[in-house]
Amino acid sequence: MALVHACGLPDARRAASEARRLLELGADVDEHSMDGLSALHAASARGHVRLALLLLQRGAAVDARDFGGRTPLHVAARLGCIPLVQALLGSRADARLPDAAGGVAAELARAEGHATLARVLEHAARTDLASGGEVVLHVYGLGTHPTLARLDVLCRLFGSGLYHTAIEVRYLSCGLEWSFGHTVEGTGVFAVVAGENRDHRYSYEVALGRVELSQVEFAALLEKLKEEWLGSTYDLVSNNCQVFCDALCSKLAVQPLPRRVKRMAGVARFATYLSTRLVHPGERTSHPLEQSATTRGARWETRQQRRRTLLRTGRRRTVLLSRTTAAAPLDTPRAENSKRGSTVPGAALRHGSVVTPSAQAPEEHEPGGGNISRIVPSHEEDVVHGTHPVGLC
Repeated sequence: MALVHACGLPDARRAASEARRLLELGADVDEHSMDGLSALHAASARGHVRLALLLLQRGAAVDARDFGGRTPLHVAARLGCIPLVQALLGSRADARLPDAAGGVAAELARAEGHATLARVLEHAARTDLASGGEVVLHVYGLGTHPTLARLDVLCRLFGSGLYHTAIEVRYLSCGLEWSFGHTVEGTGVFAVVAGENRDHRYSYEVALGRVELSQVEFAALLEKLKEEWLGSTYDLVSNNCQVFCDALCSKLAVQPLPRRVKRMAGVARFATYLSTRLVHPGERTSHPLEQSATTRGARWETRQQRRRTLLRTGRRRTVLLSRTTAAAPLDTPRAENSKRGSTVPGAALRHGSVVTPSAQAPEEHEPGGGNISRIVPSHEEDVVHGTHPVGLC
């Protein structure tokens, strides 16, 4: 009974941690309490979706009954937790089983005022749930106000429109569509019956491909998205329902939203960027166009800095070489040669030094026949600068 008690803890994270510890110690996943409740019953009564998924993965009986004939699906239906109902249905919970009083899950949900969930359960009772399903994009005209409708008609003349979008995965979402909206706190991900969002005007649907997932995997994906997409981060232009639907399509590995659906949102983002630059010309902005320009400028500056560093390094090496050569003792013939004041072309002046050809024996010549030159620091001798050949006095 320890596992049942752990699954019934109010805090979801503590309950999951304690249940995982007990399961690793060898606890029976199907143990029952004195009331006939299983661990899955306790997790469903608290609405712990992740814990229910853990128990289902460990092989918990999805249609286990308590003393009242209620299954975990009956408990989740009375609670009104749609993700939990989806997880149970994905594990082949039977939506047609009645409890001891003869009520099925859909009737229990409707009695508690969960009309949307009741329709989902009715759909599940009529449908043989399979693994995988078709991903469908539902497109609505934005809002129900007449002004928005007129603006939508005007935008469609230019090949776009003001749209609200939602994603349905048929046979996996149990007749629901998922989208994203603004909330003061908590997640902004919500579900309604597919094609029946009364806050917008339904327009058409687009098939985006097929996904091969189990309903448990799909429910786990939705739970992760709910944690990432908070309602307080919603923005009508930059972080809206279309951005969420694109992210969900990317997770499902299907086609992204059509361009004609996203075109007006892109225009709105660009207009917002322009208005920000005009009103606050000195203020930096994070628009993608400027981000790319900033990145290119940063790369160019990095290359220039690297070139300047290489030039400074090369000049420093030349100066060090000049000083080392000046400190070394000169051979007698070369010293006499430099005292006589040999004349060399002006091009022989390099970085403050005069290159004087040596007039010594063949061992001073390179194998290719060229003379080995001697670097003499310019501060050691008086050098006459000019367009004519440079001479040493």
